[in-house]
Amino acid sequence: MIGFYIYQKILGTSEHIIWSETYFEQDWQLIFDLFNSIPLFFVLGLACYFLKFQLGFLIAASAVLHMMLDLPLHHDDAHRHFLPFSNWRFQSPVSYWDPRHFGSIVAWIELAFALFACAFVCWRGDSKPIRIVAAFTLFAYVGFAAFAFIHWSGSI
Repeated sequence: MIGFYIYQKILGTSEHIIWSETYFEQDWQLIFDLFNSIPLFFVLGLACYFLKFQLGFLIAASAVLHMMLDLPLHHDDAHRHFLPFSNWRFQSPVSYWDPRHFGSIVAWIELAFALFACAFVCWRGDSKPIRIVAAFTLFAYVGFAAFAFIHWSGSI
């Protein structure tokens, strides 16, 4: 998603067009849905597990966990989480971003959980590399939250 957004900004696409038109184009939706496919990442995780590729397994497992938490938090922009077996989209009554579907509440709850989790791992992580990654993620969340607030709230 970050790559999509950066690419669109390089092309000079306006925020309104990115999020009301381009995001919903069929080709982009296929890319987003493939990267949100629970069966595909489950198979990838199994393959990595049996090949004893721990980093690949952890990435696939974290992707599936993300998708499980993501599934109930999309309304109009729901993904096809069971692609290639189904084109079904669960359109939740709750959105993680859309204020028409409680997004103004859920976004803050999600941010608070993410910041707490990163801070906790920074403080209690088992190893220095894990704590460094958590610290980087914490700063990335804070930076993105500041960017989003300034850029998308009309504050500038």
